[in-house]
Amino acid sequence: MGESTEFRINQLERALAPKDPMEAVTTWVKAVKDRSGAVQYAVLSPELKKAMYSELAGMNWVTGVSSPWVDSYKITDLGRGEDGSYRYKVDILWMTSAGSSTGEEYVTVKKYDENFFISSIGR
Repeated sequence: MGESTEFRINQLERALAPKDPMEAVTTWVKAVKDRSGAVQYAVLSPELKKAMYSELAGMNWVTGVSSPWVDSYKITDLGRGEDGSYRYKVDILWMTSAGSSTGEEYVTVKKYDENFFISSIGR
């Protein structure tokens, strides 16, 4: 990747950097709905970026397939952890042509410098 492209990507990631913890979770789940691996990646912590890079790049930065798709989601604030992190539960309604199913993700957000990034995602 050329210097100009890398600089542009860094500038975009800085512009997308969440200013509060709820913005981090909301941006992430909207990106899941839109299947945008690049936006999902932009709101991850440096450690999680290292862990997820190969997977997301291997999918050409497009997550998910045509079915199932995210129909709706609900974010519940679970409060702060002892380490100062922010915990959220994300309930997702998945749709297919045959019907729907639900899923949940637990998302942890931490402050890095002046911005907030997702440090873990799990079930």
